[in-house]
Amino acid sequence: MSSKITIIGAGSVGSTIAYTLSSQDIASEIVLIDINKKKAEGEVLDIIQGTCFRDPISIIAGDYEDARDSDIVIITSGIARKPGQTRLELTQTNVNILKSITPEIVKAAPNALYLIVSNPVDIMTYVFTKISGLPENQKTRSLVPVQFLTLHVCAADYPNISRLHRVISMPMYSVSMEIHPLFRGLVPIFQV
Repeated sequence: MSSKITIIGAGSVGSTIAYTLSSQDIASEIVLIDINKKKAEGEVLDIIQGTCFRDPISIIAGDYEDARDSDIVIITSGIARKPGQTRLELTQTNVNILKSITPEIVKAAPNALYLIVSNPVDIMTYVFTKISGLPENQKTRSLVPVQFLTLHVCAADYPNISRLHRVISMPMYSVSMEIHPLFRGLVPIFQV
């Protein structure tokens, strides 16, 4: 399958997804983007060593411009919750990270299928829809909050993602938007 997948975030989740994708015949090109370019480059070098037994694949540590024409963009950026930290305390930091990423990636890959893996995924999905600038019909076609898929399906099985996306992307978007009223009193706190 010839497809380009961009992963934003070279932490444990992002690099694991990149490795999983590289070991299967899912993508012909993978771009790994991270604020720490050296970390992304190191992860790419490690991943490349494991691709010698599959069809040729291009794996690069890149910038947002390298994501141009991506079929799928997986956003994993964010910090993990620290011991004792509440979900809400984590939110503003990850919202700020997403706010810095979204305009850049949407400009480079406006037609991509977006998989949001950052936590808390319901709020991050809501924020992405509000700040992405994508037309409403594009948002419902291309936004998949990963909380509603198993990690195996979302990270490693592109044909099933496509099939699931066609069948349930609207309900998933609706569920994500249905969650928002639970946070009505909290959203102003997070400066969307």
